[in-house]
Amino acid sequence: MASRLTASEVLVVDCQSTGSTPDHGHLIELGWARYTCDAESFDVGGHVVALPEGAHLPRMVSRITGLSPRDLAAGVPAEAAWRALDDAASEVRQRSANDSTPTVIHFKQFEEKFLADLYARHDQAPWFRFDIVCTHAIAQRLLPDLPRRSLRALAGYFGYSSTQLRRSRDHVAATCFVWRHLVHRLEREHDVCTWEELSTWLTESRRPGRLGRRYPMPREKRLALPDAPGVYRFLRKNGDLLYVGKATSLKKRVNSHFSKKSKLSERTLEMLTQARDLAYTETRTALEAALLESDEIKRHAPPYNVALIEEGRAIGFSSRDLGSFATDPDEAHPIGPLPSQWALSGVSTIHRLLSVAPTVDVPRWVMSRALGIMPASAPDGACFWAGWDVFRARYGLNASTTLTRLERVARTVAAKLEANPRPSRDEDEVVWDVDRVVEHCEEALARAPQLVMRARWLCHLADSEIAYREPNAEGPLVRLSVAKAEVALGETMDAEARLPIPPYAARPRAERQRDFDVVRYDRLRVLTTELKRVARDGGVVRIRFGYGPELSGDVLARVFRTV
Repeated sequence: MASRLTASEVLVVDCQSTGSTPDHGHLIELGWARYTCDAESFDVGGHVVALPEGAHLPRMVSRITGLSPRDLAAGVPAEAAWRALDDAASEVRQRSANDSTPTVIHFKQFEEKFLADLYARHDQAPWFRFDIVCTHAIAQRLLPDLPRRSLRALAGYFGYSSTQLRRSRDHVAATCFVWRHLVHRLEREHDVCTWEELSTWLTESRRPGRLGRRYPMPREKRLALPDAPGVYRFLRKNGDLLYVGKATSLKKRVNSHFSKKSKLSERTLEMLTQARDLAYTETRTALEAALLESDEIKRHAPPYNVALIEEGRAIGFSSRDLGSFATDPDEAHPIGPLPSQWALSGVSTIHRLLSVAPTVDVPRWVMSRALGIMPASAPDGACFWAGWDVFRARYGLNASTTLTRLERVARTVAAKLEANPRPSRDEDEVVWDVDRVVEHCEEALARAPQLVMRARWLCHLADSEIAYREPNAEGPLVRLSVAKAEVALGETMDAEARLPIPPYAARPRAERQRDFDVVRYDRLRVLTTELKRVARDGGVVRIRFGYGPELSGDVLARVFRTV
């Protein structure tokens, strides 16, 4: 009699590679586990696999997996990894009623090709001994209207506290978790209880056609949110925090995630697949919600927040000629605070590249600084140089252009982009061409004068008194006190009252620069953005920096245009 799936041992396998098939890439990691659904614990095995001589690890694969060339250099040969996997498979096969090893994989069509290639090259057995079922194929039939069924989405949907799921061992552990939940659901809903019944069910059941999305978040929960400003948090089934967002209206903003007709990014759909619950905090104003959001993201580092994350970041300071950078202010690096150590390096990199022949194969990190992007996202050299030639010709730049002249061009470009803002791009789908290279060069150049002006502004804002009233609001003003770059939410104040002199108004700029870290920089940057919004949309903003008069109205509007 066949064993029930809940009690049957299976082999769970995951592969990582440099390409989609053995013809287009090489295996770099193999992970596996012998797993039984009712087992309290299990061990995950695996090996990093050394690349063949002459093969290289693509930067994008390294970024996704976290593996480095050094890791692969220390890896085992592919044959040794296959032998270790086959030993584990043999032990599972001995406990099975069949001659083949019952094997569970997420996205079977990917891993099966690499397993078949390993078998063909390193095994003497007369047939391929892995009987594979695909958890993605099962989920397509069991959960046809779920927004996404990637491994990370499914694991989170069932309540798995996943990491970034970068390595094979992580994938194997998550697949075991998903398999257990799918098995119990198969038995409960379809009376599929054995491996043979599962194989038959997968063969005979048809994959449903395209269905509308069914989000796991209960509709009544999000419709019950207040129409008030605040911060909301999307949570997994087990309470893990997925995402933190701010809202002028909690009800409208949260429901907009689920009612958008336009295309949503894969990352957003993956997050919404896992969001089963939500929590929220009401605030007095949308400005206070934005400040709280920044603090919450720093505190919890939710996996689906990208902006305002603190990890791996440090503020920076620049020399006056933008030629050198440091993480702390000093006499040689008086310009700052900046959002990173390399925030102004675009200008100096562009200046150096003006003297480089377009035939030179420049490193990706040099192109990335000239374009203001991450090195892994840089275009190929031919595309970069083609766009670079158009950029140079447009602004009359050549090898004799001085840095002073380039800074004047930067201010011109900044003014042009301010007058004609570009629509936001979907950076999940980057397609490089000449026009895109030119746009990124322009934006990298324009960013310099804006960041310099913002740095001066933030140093003033670090010791200030602020009063504001949101657009369309009535009554008293809300007062904020900023001291040593820390924001204190104050009480309300009468609209006719004068703001007091800030307690640390006399501090020199160099002393204020030393107050900044990533948390304080982001908080004051968010505060600036929100104050600009309030003023732009017809609200009231008044600021006092020192012993002079308050800034408000048209004077403040002119300042806001520069920061």
